[in-house]
Amino acid sequence: MRSVCVRELKNNRATAIKLAREGEFVVMTNRGTPNALLVRIENLGMPDVGQLRLAIAASLFRDGVVRSGAAARMAGKGLAEMYDTRAPGDSAMVGR
Repeated sequence: MRSVCVRELKNNRATAIKLAREGEFVVMTNRGTPNALLVRIENLGMPDVGQLRLAIAASLFRDGVVRSGAAARMAGKGLAEMYDTRAPGDSAMVGR
């Protein structure tokens, strides 16, 4: 586990991301108080990482943060498949 302050994260994001990709848990602190955790999704211990990726992608798409193509790539799905997929617990289609 590594700890980085906000200033370090602003100045050197790439190192924090690399550490997380390599399996480290990176704790972001602000004035010595832990505020956020950067972690590789596979290291969360979730039983179905694919469903988690789909839920994140669908949420970001629904909120207008990413476009449909980016959401499909995040979910590891083709664009047509993404349009046919419903988010867990959602009655609306993921695609627009």
